[in-house]
Amino acid sequence: MSRAVDELKRQALMQANKMKAELGPEQASRIEEAYARVKQIDGLQCHICWIWDDVLTPLEKVGFANDVDIYECERCEFKGSLLLSKE
Repeated sequence: MSRAVDELKRQALMQANKMKAELGPEQASRIEEAYARVKQIDGLQCHICWIWDDVLTPLEKVGFANDVDIYECERCEFKGSLLLSKE
């Protein structure tokens, strides 16, 4: 699962960068907390809900293709693929 978690952390960092761009300096503490949450991801949880709303929402596996699993979040409707773990 570590490859999937690494990918979620990468995607969470992209969301934190997006938050920083959209919210600006007046929301500095919220943005700082979002960057701290990136490091805390340790399982298959929705990176969007975690970064934007500080809510742990599990991702549900809904399919697979070749070397990726397809996951979605019921809360925010995120749907995406993650590399299968080779461990």
